[in-house]
Amino acid sequence: GPVGYDASASEVDSLLEDGCPVICLQDLRLSKRAASAVKLDLETRFPHYKVFISADCGHQIDSNGRHYQFCVLTALHLGAFSGATGEKTQPTFHRARPGRSIFRGRLLVLKSTLLSGGVVYIINLYQFTAGNANDQAAMLQTLREWVLRHPTAKIILAGDMNATLRTANGAPDDDEDPCPDCLLYTSDAADERSSVD
Repeated sequence: GPVGYDASASEVDSLLEDGCPVICLQDLRLSKRAASAVKLDLETRFPHYKVFISADCGHQIDSNGRHYQFCVLTALHLGAFSGATGEKTQPTFHRARPGRSIFRGRLLVLKSTLLSGGVVYIINLYQFTAGNANDQAAMLQTLREWVLRHPTAKIILAGDMNATLRTANGAPDDDEDPCPDCLLYTSDAADERSSVD
């Protein structure tokens, strides 16, 4: 849909009405204050979802002279999940300035508990653009380090990778259309079972 929550609110509502177990959205352009209001509104209107949002003000200035608002949203259906908690992803050396992560509003990692009691980590990523190669590399390194610390975890990675991919595993396939700016990754541990517990 259109970029930003305000321009795509009806599409977000439609996704929640569909009842998918996991919904990951990126580039919602909500301030922290607006993100809190949207979370409350969505959980009130769609009580079968628990909504998690990471939002922060970026360094870039938009066309209106305001700081760009970064925001990712993950919604978990309570018919599949009993709860979730946020996970720290990076050590302190990946910080833009003391107390502030360069990934806030771009990366949301949830340790989610299925109704069966199983645990799956859901990573919602809004990768930096190619014009910001150093932060792209820092994001990928942070994800790599996090995954290596969780070698047996069931992991779902979804998001806007700001890259052009031909298939999810990176191998070219002439029979498929390219899939720009998207990726769905599941760990080997998660692939062992084709259905969610």
